[in-house]
Amino acid sequence: KVAAWLDRPHDRQKDLGDLARLVEDYVDDDDPRRFDEPGIEGLEWDARPSFLLGTDLRAVCGPRHVARIDEFLRKVDDPDGREHLWLRDAGPPRWSSEQAALASRIVALRAGLGLA
Repeated sequence: KVAAWLDRPHDRQKDLGDLARLVEDYVDDDDPRRFDEPGIEGLEWDARPSFLLGTDLRAVCGPRHVARIDEFLRKVDDPDGREHLWLRDAGPPRWSSEQAALASRIVALRAGLGLA
């Protein structure tokens, strides 16, 4: 989905919505990993699924895939960019009402991937 969106962002808004849901809800609230995964201490509760997604991706992705994910994150982490607004709009309502919500998810995902 990341690669498809990067190749044709105007045509792949559904993919962006799917990615937003994955970043937000990767693990359930009662998943034990939200409590005791190495490196998770100090992260806000709502950013923990993003961090865990990053750690799981890091375990299975090669350098080429991590580079594509990094490219995606750089595009959607630009607060002045259109892609940032697209991701904010594709995500849960709190991403629009809480300015720091999306940014904290991206920071956590990058940390889980080892890109921070």
